[in-house]
Amino acid sequence: MPSNQTYDQVDGLWVMGATPGEWFKIPDYSEVWVGKQPEKFDGTAHLGSLKIYYRSSPVLRLVGAMKRGLKHPAWVPDSGVTKSPVPSPWKSKLQ
Repeated sequence: MPSNQTYDQVDGLWVMGATPGEWFKIPDYSEVWVGKQPEKFDGTAHLGSLKIYYRSSPVLRLVGAMKRGLKHPAWVPDSGVTKSPVPSPWKSKLQ
């Protein structure tokens, strides 16, 4: 069950049922809320009925545009520059 809590040094979320090889990356200077809609947010990402609300710093959007990188939290491939620092907890259970 999703639960809104604050964690330091979190880079993203692995979610069971997501597209294999994808995870939800939360870049620096961004915030996300799972399930419950916050008062202010910039956008949403969906996975079935799961809603993830996010807010990003204008600085992140500018730097992301300049580098052609991530401009806000998003579902990304687990490879290259968007590779997760930790492996999926679901891979070993599904294989």
